[in-house]
Amino acid sequence: GERRGPRLSELSGETADVHPSLWAHKYTSNGARSLIYAVQGFSILCLYCGVVGVLVGIITFPAQATKMSAAVRCTVALCGLYFGVHLLVWVLRTQAELRMPPDRGTRATKRAAIAASE
Repeated sequence: GERRGPRLSELSGETADVHPSLWAHKYTSNGARSLIYAVQGFSILCLYCGVVGVLVGIITFPAQATKMSAAVRCTVALCGLYFGVHLLVWVLRTQAELRMPPDRGTRATKRAAIAASE
């Protein structure tokens, strides 16, 4: 069929952003917009709970069984940094989309978080 409107990839946000920008899309009703935000929020909650669970499990693994190697410690630290930065980007972008007035520090933090994620 014939294409109507811009593509999803054109509306979804930064090229390195793993959480798409939902505000630019046209919705048929406010209920649909709320549902999409709720589904995205629930998905992110599940993802980050799983990440935290795995990281806590690795860190609290019984010390008598084996010593945590430097590679595992580095992997845990980098995983925490990666998911932390992307969570910060999502929180700041969602705040802006919901029209909460961001202050100057929030805008600077958002730019820094996006730069860190690229």
